[in-house]
Amino acid sequence: MMGKQLVHFHIYNPKEPSLFKSSNTDHAKAYFVWCSLESPCPLRAKGQCIQRRPFGPCCPYGSSYQREGPTKRSSQIGVWVARQRKEAGDNPPTLQPPNNVVAVIGDYIWLPYAHMDFERDTPTLKIQMFGGRNIIPVSDLTPAVVKMICEWRPQAIFGGEIKNYQAESVPQFVRHLREIMPDLYAATLTVYPKLAEILAKTTDIGRKAILGTLAPNVGQFVDIYGGHWTWDGTWLVSVDSKMAFGLASKFTEIRVKADLGCEVVVTDEAQVLPTTEFRS
Repeated sequence: MMGKQLVHFHIYNPKEPSLFKSSNTDHAKAYFVWCSLESPCPLRAKGQCIQRRPFGPCCPYGSSYQREGPTKRSSQIGVWVARQRKEAGDNPPTLQPPNNVVAVIGDYIWLPYAHMDFERDTPTLKIQMFGGRNIIPVSDLTPAVVKMICEWRPQAIFGGEIKNYQAESVPQFVRHLREIMPDLYAATLTVYPKLAEILAKTTDIGRKAILGTLAPNVGQFVDIYGGHWTWDGTWLVSVDSKMAFGLASKFTEIRVKADLGCEVVVTDEAQVLPTTEFRS
């Protein structure tokens, strides 16, 4: 048994500079997350964790607690913060909340889609939610359950169907299912051909992907200033970017050697390869 491993540590010190103003009555806080999963976690491999979400679902393999310390006005706050950091060890890990993509975590599946937080039992179908919502045993996600998820029409508290579920959540789920669990997608397709129709309505344009896994010399990427960049497999080149850096205020071309592990937004379907790694 591997036992529990500290996978995330975060500390809030109200005396440290922050975008948000703190008051003298604010307490210091330390947040610890442990994981007992012995097999590789696809989320942790990307620097993410379900348990990291402060108000989200709990992971079956995760455990966490928040420890509250002195207030900002206390003379002991520095001592308390140092003690927490010492307990966490040198260079404690920091994980980010995960992207909304289906993930197989040990014996469970995470379904992080809006309005997919339901429990439904019928004589032939059963979904057992873990930690409140969105996490179910792998054995529960059968072709019949996939079909049920795709056909479900959630209702709003004050009446009426929640249209975003069918319009957005279901197409995202189907596309991610084909990418992450192709065998289940294929098995479901044989009993529920409409799955192909749902997939046909989706697109990869607008999704985040790892640059090095996309096809080079296809389309252009857009930066936050509206500039356009082409990628040849090694270099990102732009002739209209408004990025302000370096010694020259005017230029005819910017050429940057790309980090192949960086994230970009897909702008052309032809950029996507069978081996493309998505982040959303």
